[in-house]
Amino acid sequence: MLNYFNLLDHQLFDFIQINFRSVHLDPMFLAFRDKVFWIPFYIFLTSWIIIKFRNKAWRFFALMILTIILTDQLNSTLLKKYFERVRPCNEIYFKDQFLPVIECSGGFSFPSSHATNHMGIASLLFFVFGSYFGSWKWGILVWALLVGFSQVYIGVHFPFDVLAGWIEGFLVGFGIFVLFRKFILSP
Repeated sequence: MLNYFNLLDHQLFDFIQINFRSVHLDPMFLAFRDKVFWIPFYIFLTSWIIIKFRNKAWRFFALMILTIILTDQLNSTLLKKYFERVRPCNEIYFKDQFLPVIECSGGFSFPSSHATNHMGIASLLFFVFGSYFGSWKWGILVWALLVGFSQVYIGVHFPFDVLAGWIEGFLVGFGIFVLFRKFILSP
């Protein structure tokens, strides 16, 4: 069964690289995964939280920091070392077939830390601030999906690496939201 999922994952990666890669789209997807590209969004979000919640804003920042620490450490110190999955850009077949848009790191691939961290923050924001954002709250999840997909597009992660990262990040973000509601918002 594991071999079947690995084969499917490789085929999906192959399909994306063959059918979606374009020199015209490369800069866009490279930007989506770059934290510097998102600085205006981060500044806007930080400013909005400070203006909207004033002296209670620190609670939300603490939640976001906790989410990032949990998602990042869960990936870096536990899951990636346990699974030790080679990145597609370091795998013999793909290394000879496709050029990643960026230099390939030597780290492990499963799950994607970019996907995990961004989905963790996105799901936390979705649940905590969803009522304030209205229909814009869906854009927060789209943001995390774009960051994750860009990892596959540029050639440094397999699709299932990103899918697992999205699921992991969502669960962590939602879990922190539940704890927030129970312990911070309860009387």
